[in-house]
Amino acid sequence: NSPEVSSGQGLVTEGEMKAFVLKLYRKTRGRELPGNYNHVLLTELFHHQSKKWNVMAKEHLADVFESLSASVRAAVRYVSADDQVSVEMLDRIESSLLESKQTSEEELLKLCEDEAQQPITYNHYYTDNVQKARQTSTRKWIKQAMEDASIEYYNGKLHISNTAANGEKLLTALQRQVLIDMDDQACSEVLAGFSAYYKVARKTFVDNVCRQVIERHLLRSLPMMFSPETVASYSDEEMKQIAGEGESTISKRRQLRVMHENLMAGFRDLRR
Repeated sequence: NSPEVSSGQGLVTEGEMKAFVLKLYRKTRGRELPGNYNHVLLTELFHHQSKKWNVMAKEHLADVFESLSASVRAAVRYVSADDQVSVEMLDRIESSLLESKQTSEEELLKLCEDEAQQPITYNHYYTDNVQKARQTSTRKWIKQAMEDASIEYYNGKLHISNTAANGEKLLTALQRQVLIDMDDQACSEVLAGFSAYYKVARKTFVDNVCRQVIERHLLRSLPMMFSPETVASYSDEEMKQIAGEGESTISKRRQLRVMHENLMAGFRDLRR
């Protein structure tokens, strides 16, 4: 059980991660030769490490929707001084917002289902990241070998004496760095591949959530929810329901009109 930060992200040491990968490697091992790994291992490792993406994305979508709804309510109340008009407008807009929320959740579900499939990418950054990881690992063990061989640096440059003894010393140190444990070799390879793919998949998933879920289904349709074109499509009954006067106001206006006519009639009688 790894400790978790406030965001729910698990924290593990490098040793704990390697032990976990070794456990999965032995679980998924098939007929491949020693030092190689089954493609299922990378899939299992990615699915395990990305299993919280669904929850995190749903929480983000809910936060965005809540902020959007609050902004819409504030905007409607700002532009309309009449409480009844505000209520009727909000009733229609929030109905459209709920429909947009449902479609955005359905789109998010499709993205999460895609991530649950076999890992795949055509992004060249995957191969670039794999190469960088291998180069970093090679550089690390070569540097360690040079330190073991007591190779010296002068002005930032490697200095090797042109003697058989020093050459043999460096060769021996390099040989000691070669991995003999084939399981460890396979785990190192899958970790390099997993780290490279995870970086690409994470960026792709974040972009897809932003563009295909939030932008497409929540924000893009927002300007049309109460645009002039939308209002023009309302029937007379709908317009009356939104901006028409209530029954109490109509009754009060009728009473005032009768009172006004009576007063004017009395005024005319007094002038005779």
